[in-house]
Amino acid sequence: MNVKATKTYLRNWQTTKKIIVNRGGTRSGKTYSICQIIMIWLLTGQIRENQHIPKGTCSVVRKYGTTIAKTVQRDFHEILGDYGVLEIVEYNKTSRIYRYKERMVEFFGADDQQKIRGYKANILFCNEVNELGYKTEFSQLLFRTTDLIFMDFNPSDPFVWVNEEIEIKRQGEKKDVEVIVSTYKDNPFINDAQRQEIEYLQISDPELWRVYGLGEYGKVEGLVIPNITLIDELPDDVRKIGGGMDFGFSNDPTAFYICGIKQNRQAKMTEIYVDEVIYETGLTDNDIIAKFNANNINKTLRIYADSAQPSTIEEMRRSGYNVAPVSKKKDSVKHGLQIMKRSRIFVTKRSIGFIKEQKQYKYKMLPNGEYSNDPMDLNNHAMDAVRYYCLMNLSASMTGFGFANAK
Repeated sequence: MNVKATKTYLRNWQTTKKIIVNRGGTRSGKTYSICQIIMIWLLTGQIRENQHIPKGTCSVVRKYGTTIAKTVQRDFHEILGDYGVLEIVEYNKTSRIYRYKERMVEFFGADDQQKIRGYKANILFCNEVNELGYKTEFSQLLFRTTDLIFMDFNPSDPFVWVNEEIEIKRQGEKKDVEVIVSTYKDNPFINDAQRQEIEYLQISDPELWRVYGLGEYGKVEGLVIPNITLIDELPDDVRKIGGGMDFGFSNDPTAFYICGIKQNRQAKMTEIYVDEVIYETGLTDNDIIAKFNANNINKTLRIYADSAQPSTIEEMRRSGYNVAPVSKKKDSVKHGLQIMKRSRIFVTKRSIGFIKEQKQYKYKMLPNGEYSNDPMDLNNHAMDAVRYYCLMNLSASMTGFGFANAK
């Protein structure tokens, strides 16, 4: 099989260590490369250049099972399709298991405690491993994996346990760890627009450049929305259910969220609830409408969308959806963000686009190293979509309690 290999792929393929830490910047190809290697193992039993495991199990794990299908499993599934081997692999969609001969690749979340307790595998791939607890989920997986462990993550926190426990302590004591630091330069398959966006960070934000450009450890400060709370589902008692939508296409995702609000009278705080429906690039108007249909979006649901694309809004309205342009007045960005910052934000675990942006959406840095009151126009498509909802449903004069026109 002729594999389109990046430098990251080759380094993972050639290493001889038991634990392989893939610490990298955005678009470095680390997750994709590991998925390619797992595909090769599933089909041939060859897991690395000098290691063959003819039968057994490879487990691919993230913190939450609700995010698996939309992230690393989607990459793996698409790779099988791209290489024309999906039809020869036995795939069980319900159990998220791929089988070929005597080998099996399974996908599950570490929040599945029953699965963790009964876990046993030859190969483990922890995607976004920094989301796992070291003494809880990761240690249980480590103890029950016999042969090889891959892990990947973006190093936005220098105090993450991966650095302290694996890269420093375990590597110093057991010397069975390989640390592969990769950047976008190791991936020849990204396009010019993506490359330019990443390199712009050198000028716009040196902190983000260090983490997402160079793959080095760094503390991301100056976040616009510093904290969110993850939940499984929107509560039944959420009110003013509506939607927020931001349009994109080639490099910018189209983002659509169902949102709601509650009053927490005890804490004297407005609560905003967010659930991701769409976060995807390359969608045409027809694609968006098809996804609305596939997700059974109620046509009476009031959705506020980016007013910069009136033609898309009109197409959606002609398809029966209750979409209206958001009213953008002077300082509407600051106004909407102020509403969000004064509220407590609850986000479903499957809202991977929003969660990713929340960790990167920052205020502009001034020449003196301090942060301005103006947010950067980066990593904000999910944020914009939710902000549109907030602008049209929450009071401008919020003081941390109550909301406008709530019924």
